[in-house]
Amino acid sequence: MPHTPTYADPIWNAAARLHGGSPSGTTEIATANHCLQHHGFRYDLGLRLLHRPIAADARERGTLLHIAWAHRYAARIPNFSRFVTKDPYDAMREAAQQLQLGYLLDRSFSAYKVYNDFHGDNDPFDPVDVETPCEMSVIDSDGTTHRVTTLIDLQAVHKPTGLLLDINHKARGRVQKLSQTASTDPQFLLELALARTRWPATAALAVNPFQLPASGPPKAFPPEMVPLSPHAYARIASDVAEVKRRINATRRSHPNPLDRPRSWACNHFGTCE
Repeated sequence: MPHTPTYADPIWNAAARLHGGSPSGTTEIATANHCLQHHGFRYDLGLRLLHRPIAADARERGTLLHIAWAHRYAARIPNFSRFVTKDPYDAMREAAQQLQLGYLLDRSFSAYKVYNDFHGDNDPFDPVDVETPCEMSVIDSDGTTHRVTTLIDLQAVHKPTGLLLDINHKARGRVQKLSQTASTDPQFLLELALARTRWPATAALAVNPFQLPASGPPKAFPPEMVPLSPHAYARIASDVAEVKRRINATRRSHPNPLDRPRSWACNHFGTCE
């Protein structure tokens, strides 16, 4: 039977992440804030990012792990009904077939086993919801209202502290400790603001890091709180509104993304020339 994607289905959500994220989401805001031409390539022309083979491999295995995590934690929520929960390995097998990632399945199984063995019976998360759509409206300086959306990977109570957290799963080729440089990251700030539209008591955003090296074994880490600046958080709605205003203004003034203003630091599509 062919797969019929729905917004509540982790496979659909994973496919959206694999192909660059959904419009009006936190990733789109971060992309436009970085480079308006990059944004045009990605969201107006639908171009895929150029990844080094190592980065692409980690991203695609991370896609399968996101599906495993969704099913792992959804199965622990009483009366969960957004999608039919499955054994995480079965969920990854189905997703690999649908997303044409079967060549990564064995390595993804091994990676999930590392995660499962690391946490064992001491998983730090008591799940509240998974793959949760959240949205908010922001108003720019021209008085235009913009809708912003995201999907929360995992909303959970952190057992060691009792805090309600927005958990962002991060499976990457290399895991780096979050420093104060993350404190004004617009993607993290916006995600926390969106999570609080659904759960006002959300205390913080935390990253659930998992390392997927090109060679060598995967490695799991304890969750890490993101040290977000309260001053930057207080401005996030107005800052996001202005990014959305710039996106619309740039589309009007430069209909062709090739002509749009660019950041010289942007190298995701190769050299701009």
